[in-house]
Amino acid sequence: MLMGRKPVSPAEIPPPAMDKEENLAEERSGASAGSLAERHAVQLAARSLLNAFLRENEDAVERMEILAEAAEMGAAVPLTLLLSDGTRIHGSVRYASLTGQHLYEEEWLLERCGSARVLPFDELAEALVREQSLRLGPGAAVAAPGTLKRIQASVRHLRGHLERREADEQAGLDVRKLDYIRSEQSVLAGHPFHPYPKSVEGMNETDLIRFSPERGASFLLHYFAVRSSCLICEWLPDAFQGTLPPEACETFRRALKEGLGSQAAALYEPLPMHPWQADRLLEQPWIEQAVQRGELVPLGPLGPRVYPTSSVRTVWEPHSGYGWKLPLEVRITNLVRVNTAEQTSRTMHAVRLAAHLGGELESELPGLLPETGYSGIAVHGQAMPDPAASVLIRPMALEPTATFVLASLLEGWPGEQMPKLAQAITESGRSGGAQQLPDMLEWLERYLRLSMLPLLRVWDRFGISFEAHAQNSLLSLADGWPVKFYVRDLEGMSVDRRLAEKAGWVGDVLPKDSPLLYEAADAWHRTLYYFFVNHLGSLIHALALWQGWPEREGWSVVRHLLVEEREWSSERLRPYVDGLLNHSTLPAKANFASCLANKGDTPLYISIHNPIRDGRRP
Repeated sequence: MLMGRKPVSPAEIPPPAMDKEENLAEERSGASAGSLAERHAVQLAARSLLNAFLRENEDAVERMEILAEAAEMGAAVPLTLLLSDGTRIHGSVRYASLTGQHLYEEEWLLERCGSARVLPFDELAEALVREQSLRLGPGAAVAAPGTLKRIQASVRHLRGHLERREADEQAGLDVRKLDYIRSEQSVLAGHPFHPYPKSVEGMNETDLIRFSPERGASFLLHYFAVRSSCLICEWLPDAFQGTLPPEACETFRRALKEGLGSQAAALYEPLPMHPWQADRLLEQPWIEQAVQRGELVPLGPLGPRVYPTSSVRTVWEPHSGYGWKLPLEVRITNLVRVNTAEQTSRTMHAVRLAAHLGGELESELPGLLPETGYSGIAVHGQAMPDPAASVLIRPMALEPTATFVLASLLEGWPGEQMPKLAQAITESGRSGGAQQLPDMLEWLERYLRLSMLPLLRVWDRFGISFEAHAQNSLLSLADGWPVKFYVRDLEGMSVDRRLAEKAGWVGDVLPKDSPLLYEAADAWHRTLYYFFVNHLGSLIHALALWQGWPEREGWSVVRHLLVEEREWSSERLRPYVDGLLNHSTLPAKANFASCLANKGDTPLYISIHNPIRDGRRP
């Protein structure tokens, strides 16, 4: 539970409207009606919503010890939630998870005053939002209607994604093809502990069809020509200094010459923009004025076709390997996705430090994918570009037929329990034939040697922590085995301030007030959550569910490698490894509470049981 909550009387929050009770058998029949896409969307939405609620409110579970025992074995178990008004919600866990990634049966029952009826998803969501609001206090009650609206939108968007997939399949398209782009565009379930993982506010259905990765979108970027005096840019010294790859630069120069004449090429620089954002910018008075003054020239859609990745606003062009982290004034889950000055500074401080460390860092973590610079439209008197008109450049040179975003591999295709990782492994034989599945515990050990151990050694040597969650992590396979682990999005890097000062980086590579610098405990906290809880929790759950073994089998591999690493670790690293082996808890984001408390930028955290701790529980 979250600490410091102020209780609220149930009377302060009106109960959700309930339909008249009908015959239970009839309701069960009605609950199963609807399209396959609707059914799968509701299943996925209910799972992430329930798991977010249970992770943050274990005391709402009747007989929590029974659920905990089932999680030790990956077993099925009945589940009852007791809410503050005396209502009970009954369901069944089909697979109980040590880290709370439970899998549920479809049907839920509401028991009140001795009678029970089937609980539709909308009412389940209302009941859980109301209960979470009661536990958080009056401020959360104000946010409850908006939270419910986003939950409903998330389900609606997910249903649309699945319906598009059904339509493509009926049209004869290969909807099960798996490569890098398809992996980015098939993260359908989304965050496993978020009440509305597919909520997008600001785009209508037409926009979603055009721009959603889950709809298989691809499009041309909208190019602006910007006078050099109106741009603010920063580039790594040894990187290619341009917002476009060389071939796209030629396209830009031709369009500029055709529109403004041959002399314009020396006056203007390109700034690519998401088409949705370009339309929005062109409606802003300050942009209109810049166009009238000739400081900004909209050239329209140009260049190569790009593909949105799982984050929606980041796009990738496969021919050049160029990627762009674009501003998009759309609220995706909890945040409007623009490139703020603080985020841009964090990113550039991170890439400067990575470049300074050079081969030393690369030898430990060869799959780091740093940004190379940014460019944006200057606002008079500001040292940084406008967040809504600032673009970060992220080249990603990778093998697109054998590299995948991990978050996608850990999901199954709609309605299937087997993760896409199984398909990626079987299709990864160098000879082109089907690859036999390896021993997955051995596979996991190899993966951890590519990911976990390098991340620990980077922390040890450099005091650097990454937000290496499943959506920021890429994996390359060869003959079924993991061969390269990638981490992207260096905005999520954090650095131990004391180690940085001791190494002489502060005041040289990094300014003293760099947002990258943290106390050691705070920086390490990010590795604990993003890699061990989010990343490994999802990976081990997916493997266990697929292979039919309890999750503790996977966590025992993690423990074995940590014990082995401890024998060779430095005095600095050993206490951190000991903490992983022996502390009773690990930190986890409280996404449900953070949504209701409007803390998307500064999320709340709770403690969950540490599954690495040799099977012991507090």
